[in-house]
Amino acid sequence: MAKKKTYGRSGAERSSATVLPPETHTLNTTYDISGWLGPHIIKMKNHVYPHTFKFFPDADNKSKMVYRNLANDKTWQPEGEPLTVLKSLPQGIPKILRPSLGGTKIMKINELISKVKASCHRMSQQHLSWWINFISEEKNTRKTWDEMTLEQCSIIAEENWPVKFLKEYEETEQLPIVAEVEEERLDTELNRLLAKQNNFPPVSFENKTLF
Repeated sequence: MAKKKTYGRSGAERSSATVLPPETHTLNTTYDISGWLGPHIIKMKNHVYPHTFKFFPDADNKSKMVYRNLANDKTWQPEGEPLTVLKSLPQGIPKILRPSLGGTKIMKINELISKVKASCHRMSQQHLSWWINFISEEKNTRKTWDEMTLEQCSIIAEENWPVKFLKEYEETEQLPIVAEVEEERLDTELNRLLAKQNNFPPVSFENKTLF
């Protein structure tokens, strides 16, 4: 894979690659992305079927999208003008969501403590210690979020917004990612799976005497 270092207008180092390497970040907060983008998104249909999407800004800084029905298709769709996905650009960053700790059925801490006490005679010391630590951490986490002000939420959202930590990449000349033989094998296997999708043999007995 061709890869080189480049520098942006700000002088910050950027990397170039034919395929962007994945970056993993631990998220300490959850952002309301749908609420942030919702008012700006242009409604689409049938976008659940393609396997590959590419989003990019055009010369006017409008958000555009192209797609490929299968990841190894040769050309991007649609032919001609890319699709505009946002009618306007959201400002700032999304708000963080206060966690609903415990899921849809939130168990009170006192109730959780009672259940652990009722079952502790069946636990090893290691398991009991785990539950004691978990309850203590859960109690502190719930207290922190319950007492957090809107201003504090905004500060946390700004400090943890992961997009600003992502590296910048520039696309270089496209090189074959897989050998042609491997690509043909993948195409053959994919076609076999597609043909098999709606072709289920009937359930039957083996050709043996059952009784």
